[in-house]
Amino acid sequence: MRHHYATDPASFGRCRGFADAIGVDFKASTLNAGQDPTTVQSKVSAYLRNHPDTQAVLALGPLSTDPTIKALKQMGVTGKLWFATFDFDTNIAKAIQDGTIQFAIDQQPYLQGYIPVAVLAILKKDHTTDPVKIRQALEANPNFQARLSTYGFAPSYGPRNIGSGPGFINKENVDKVLKYADQYR
Repeated sequence: MRHHYATDPASFGRCRGFADAIGVDFKASTLNAGQDPTTVQSKVSAYLRNHPDTQAVLALGPLSTDPTIKALKQMGVTGKLWFATFDFDTNIAKAIQDGTIQFAIDQQPYLQGYIPVAVLAILKKDHTTDPVKIRQALEANPNFQARLSTYGFAPSYGPRNIGSGPGFINKENVDKVLKYADQYR
């Protein structure tokens, strides 16, 4: 695992959750590689040389993912390690397409803007604050369903909330995400 925001609690939470899920020691397996791409690449390469039993890598966004991709390619281990990341750029897209990265977690910013406005419109139109009724109205909206299908969005529905994500970008949907990148994705 590697992260680039050494003091950010959310970064630590993501790394700790990943470590817990795969059953490794969080402190021993987390690498603070900084934000300089050359330093990140060098530190990732050194870590992997010193820990040849590493089976998985988690990066926290393009600042750390792009140089990690370079490190893996330089070492000839692309596709041999399970690799996931947060956020998205064209290098991450290419790495998903070629099998270097299994998936990227996308915040789906379009939905972050759309869902709150749609919920407010439903509140006003239907005079309700009932989350079940709001969800039903949103799910019944053909325009919303068309946007989900066209742009490849996947909101998450809880008992009292409608979340904008996370969305997962993998080989099955990366081409659709690329098609709408910088527009809706």
